[in-house]
Amino acid sequence: MQRCFYELHRGITNRVFISERPVMLLLAAQVPDSPVENEAYSWATLGLSQAGLPEAATYFYIRTLQSGDKTAIRRALTQTEEILTHVGRIFLENT
Repeated sequence: MQRCFYELHRGITNRVFISERPVMLLLAAQVPDSPVENEAYSWATLGLSQAGLPEAATYFYIRTLQSGDKTAIRRALTQTEEILTHVGRIFLENT
């Protein structure tokens, strides 16, 4: 399963088509109380942020932080500066 999340992350980062399995895992993560939910959110945060899509990563970042899963949160927190640099500016402009 970890390999699938890595493949998802790599595909998002490189902006290439992702094979069906990691996408299905990400979709499975949308099911409440899914065992892969928190991990999928954190890998999506990482991939989208590193692909230069911090606005898209923000949803997954927040969901990861809300999860309470320490491993997933640690992974997502590596993108805090990137997300806040871009999204924080947008937020401040609109308040």
